[in-house]
Amino acid sequence: KMVSVNRPANLRLDAENGLPVFSPDGARLAVGHNATAVEPETWDPVISHLLSYEPTILEGEASFVVGLARRCRTLGIRFPSLRSVRLAHTFAWRLYTEEIRSVFAVPITKILNSSEVGKIGMTCALGHYHLIEQVCLYEALTAGRWCKAGELGALVITTLNTQLRPFIRYANGDLIRFVAATCPCGRPGRTFEYAGRVHHLFENRDGRLVTYLDIDEAIGAPQGVAFFRLHVEAEHATLYLVPSGSQALVDTPALIARVEALIQRTTKIEWVSELPLENPRGKLTSVITPPGSTSKWLRALLGPNAYDFLSARE
Repeated sequence: KMVSVNRPANLRLDAENGLPVFSPDGARLAVGHNATAVEPETWDPVISHLLSYEPTILEGEASFVVGLARRCRTLGIRFPSLRSVRLAHTFAWRLYTEEIRSVFAVPITKILNSSEVGKIGMTCALGHYHLIEQVCLYEALTAGRWCKAGELGALVITTLNTQLRPFIRYANGDLIRFVAATCPCGRPGRTFEYAGRVHHLFENRDGRLVTYLDIDEAIGAPQGVAFFRLHVEAEHATLYLVPSGSQALVDTPALIARVEALIQRTTKIEWVSELPLENPRGKLTSVITPPGSTSKWLRALLGPNAYDFLSARE
């Protein structure tokens, strides 16, 4: 039995026949579009329904799943039948995954998917992303050429299973690094690192590219922080933090030092009660970079003659 708690944040239950079953009382179970603005008590009817359903798999965006986990911790509730958590649709920041793992105490699988082609890859028991290569050809490009192992590149996709509107070397905006052709776990598919989105790529003062993986390492999972947003501008940056408990729990000088060492910009912290949604599709944006990033980095990665189809999204 799988439960999905996801944007737009209604509760979905997958019945044994594989068909989705929606609660008849959807309004009561809705938790809202903005994960940072969900009141703790709003989770209570959801938790009650989950306990009666006895799910074995919990799936959803990490920003929503961690809200559920925090409320379960406060109430001292566990799901005895739960066997795994699957995090998909957005980047699973360490700030979220460590708390989710601590509360539910089950293995976490991260899934990279795309609205255009569906599931692209998922992590194995060793934590390595594997490409699902049966129906798509995946490449990574930098400066218009194929990436070597370990090089950061723009993911491009060619579909192999359809003659109706196929994708031919389609850049979906994701950044990856190929790691190896095989994995010790034995699962098929090349392994890779998911490094974030092209339109959130930027350089530090030394010209080094900063990715989600770098930011994730710098932010970490500080006690007392529920959500964050790093807003990077040309000369400085602001780190917005939504508190989880007392702000005094956070070692803010150490956090600022880690972020400034990475991005090489003067950074200030601002505490806020919630983060506004910057994305019109309702996704919570954790990194904001200066305008023009998409056009600049797509051309740098795909080559100067690449069609800049993503510029309209900026």
